[in-house]
Amino acid sequence: MSQKKRRFLLGFLVAGIGVIVGTAVDWWLDRHQVMLVRVIHTQSNHTTVYKAQRYLIHHRTFETVDGMKIILADAERMEMIPLD
Repeated sequence: MSQKKRRFLLGFLVAGIGVIVGTAVDWWLDRHQVMLVRVIHTQSNHTTVYKAQRYLIHHRTFETVDGMKIILADAERMEMIPLD
């Protein structure tokens, strides 16, 4: 195998690894982004605000950064606001 071909393959390999690592880091950072979760009781308009990581927020439940598990009642809705 020629030296030129080896350099090309090595460069291609390094670029591929860089893309994979960059994608993995971006995915991890996105999942672990801290969000403000605003829970609003629809009948009384009472609002409570929590902080939770994005990957711990599910359809009607989430876990706060303090470790509390929150389950929304039928009369509540949630809004998620990213913290920058």
